Amino acid sequence: MDVLVLTPSFILVFEVKNSTRHLHYDSKTEQFYKIETDGRKVGTYNPIEQVHNQAYLLSRWLQVKGVEQLPIDYYVVRSNPKSVLEITGSAPHITSKFISSENIPNTVRKVDARNFPIILDKKTMKKVKPKVASFS
Repeated sequence: MDVLVLTPSFILVFEVKNSTRHLHYDSKTEQFYKIETDGRKVGTYNPIEQVHNQAYLLSRWLQVKGVEQLPIDYYVVRSNPKSVLEITGSAPHITSKFISSENIPNTVRKVDARNFPIILDKKTMKKVKPKVASFS
């Protein structure tokens, strides 16, 4: 987890990827891969599963710390404008979780527009911030 956004209503987790290489996703095999310079396909881990697991662990950790549960959403951020995500087949569950770095503010606004109820008041936010900052 590279960036965590804590609000009184929700939490956003961003995993930032700074690769210049193309990342491919095959919806038929449900596998991510990269193509080496010699043309070989090389499987790679699923960055969406990575950030999803981080969000889950954060949720469990907050529960142990006694923090009231907030909705947690997560995204993979392509920070390098030269990077490309290529998808074979239909994979809306993949495309909806990949964003470019310039779309972070818009993504925060979209999540905020879901109008989650305010769960943490200002006093609780002050208590929760240091706890969340210590999560690693």
